[in-house]
Amino acid sequence: MKEKGPNSKINSKIKFLYFCLLLLLCLSSKNIFFLGALFLFHFGLLLNRAKKLKALLHYYLEPLFIASILVLIKSFDFSSLQNTLFSLKENLHLGLRVLSAFTLFLFFYTSLSFFEMIRLMNWLKVPALFQELMFLSFKFITLLREDISLVYLSQKNRLGYSGIKESYYSLRYLVQASFFKALAHSENILQSMYQRGFSFKNILLPLEPLNLKDLFYFLIACIGWIILWIIL
Repeated sequence: MKEKGPNSKINSKIKFLYFCLLLLLCLSSKNIFFLGALFLFHFGLLLNRAKKLKALLHYYLEPLFIASILVLIKSFDFSSLQNTLFSLKENLHLGLRVLSAFTLFLFFYTSLSFFEMIRLMNWLKVPALFQELMFLSFKFITLLREDISLVYLSQKNRLGYSGIKESYYSLRYLVQASFFKALAHSENILQSMYQRGFSFKNILLPLEPLNLKDLFYFLIACIGWIILWIIL
């Protein structure tokens, strides 16, 4: 799925407030049509961004499984193993609530870049230690992934995965190399940051101020969803 870049036009505060409001409406709504409209609208936005239905549906495998299990649990009376048809509406409501909430989470996640998320956490007064760990993990995982890819490609080019025995030895070496490379990278990054006078305040970037256009569209969207929630 394609994600928006760091130059997203919509302010991160607006995205967060929009997500919180709709999630609250989703969890409090008892109307199946409102949940259906909430799900279809944001699923359409995600599909427009992803451009490929198959790639988007891949993200829905687990929530669909969870929703199906919940529906089955509430649909069957295990003492008599008979389907309780009168609870079909309640079951559909439960399944749509799960899918709608997941769609909101996915929509919010894909609309934020990593640095927008860090700035948003700073605005929400998340402890600086947690923000620092996220920032370093993001930088470190990228380097580690590149190293692992190089080792794997070199093993594959040398027929290291041509058989079961060769695959076992190659995989064992790959795990060992990844572990020691992780230790080496973490030590090098830590020492280089200390030598350059690192302070976490250097990466704390304030969010852009709200503009009237974003605020106007946010209020219109929120009022529309709230009216729909009240009517339905």
